[in-house]
Amino acid sequence: MRRILDSLFGDGNESSQRDDKNVSFQPDPVPEIALKIVVIGGMGVGKTSAIRRYTHGCFTHLHLPSIGIDLSTAPYRDTSTGTIYRVQFLDVAHAEVRGRHHKNVFKEAGGIVMVFDCGRAQSVTAVDEWRQVIEDIYLQPHEVHGRLPMLLLAHKSDLGPCVIKPSDLDTYCERGGYSMWRMTTAR
Repeated sequence: MRRILDSLFGDGNESSQRDDKNVSFQPDPVPEIALKIVVIGGMGVGKTSAIRRYTHGCFTHLHLPSIGIDLSTAPYRDTSTGTIYRVQFLDVAHAEVRGRHHKNVFKEAGGIVMVFDCGRAQSVTAVDEWRQVIEDIYLQPHEVHGRLPMLLLAHKSDLGPCVIKPSDLDTYCERGGYSMWRMTTAR
């Protein structure tokens, strides 16, 4: 082993061998785990803005529709365990609801975030479309419940009252197998 290390770090001469007494060893690095989160919903509901707020801490009024799937990554440290998660957000354009690569998008996902515009009741229709895609992939709704945590975001809550009452969202989430719902804004 010493010869291998010497060939990597030394010049091959006996005089260049390292003095093990002066070498300090670092503790094992903090574990890092990749966590894939799929973010889906209708057009213009604020999926990209919500991701950008979390990953970059900023908001822009500029609206450019997503095409295909965008990937954003941000670190997250679990303070109780010290584990660092490399959270990968897959920002999926609504047009992909009719795509053919759903199984690849959801493969190895650690969670799903569904987003709707709380000021537009019709934006929930897109959530329902995606919900059907997920059920088609996993065959049975109860399989989704046990495999993937799903969060529903009532986004753009800063732009006015939500057209869906919180009690109705509670019922909707309970029936749909969502882990929870939250009012959010990217501003």
